[in-house]
Amino acid sequence: MNLRFGVEDFMSRKLSIVMPGIRSEHWSRVYDEISRSCSRHDFELIISSYKSLPAELLEKVNVKFVYDAGCPSRCLQHASTLAEGEYISIISDDCIVLQNSISDCIDQLERSDSPDHNIVALRYTEGQGYRANPSDFDHKYWNAKYHGHLRIQGIEDGWMICLMFLMKTANFRWLGGIDCSFEHFNMNLHDMTFRAQRAGSRVLTSNGFVTAHDWEPVRDISSSPIIQAYHLNDKPLFDSIYLRKETSQSRPIRIDYDNWKNTPEVWPRRNSVN
Repeated sequence: MNLRFGVEDFMSRKLSIVMPGIRSEHWSRVYDEISRSCSRHDFELIISSYKSLPAELLEKVNVKFVYDAGCPSRCLQHASTLAEGEYISIISDDCIVLQNSISDCIDQLERSDSPDHNIVALRYTEGQGYRANPSDFDHKYWNAKYHGHLRIQGIEDGWMICLMFLMKTANFRWLGGIDCSFEHFNMNLHDMTFRAQRAGSRVLTSNGFVTAHDWEPVRDISSSPIIQAYHLNDKPLFDSIYLRKETSQSRPIRIDYDNWKNTPEVWPRRNSVN
């Protein structure tokens, strides 16, 4: 046991996959695809939402559900508290999960120089109708400064990004998980990955692609609480930390894991909760 993380509870599964979401019509399909993708390891899927669990998932012994009507980041962090896996990962509820890809990533992490500390960035493609040019998402895409909006003083050369991750559950909790002052899980995943790298973790890009994601441009920002959260809260908060090197370096590596409890139980940006 690495003393960095303290004494941990017994982990009963290899992997806990956290899936915050609202697209309940996809959940059964995604579960089936995860089963084929994590074929060599046992897993649990933890869904957090204000929607109801589909009937076909109710009797799955490796599916957990936690009701939460808060912002997406709160849902992710809340769900992670139920994780009993040695490793933890997140997944989108509308993606296509590629066969054997998750098991391959577990094997890659376990063969790395420091499985307790390292993180695997799960490579994905993104495009309209799930169609994308894979070369647009090769390994260099996961270098932070490949992206123009991340070429700022507080982000170190060589830092990697990791929007879809796989890591030791103990490491995730030691870091405090994600900062739910950010409403969506996007800029706070950058923040968590940067904090981890400051603590000595290495980010490894997965050998192959793990998921494929649909993408559609949002033309009416007023109709999208996710886009509103990015422009009105998450990006300004991120910039307040990382635009300048001195504020980036003074950012605590470890944050309060229970910080999700400080956010509203019902996300105000969501017009209605059904």
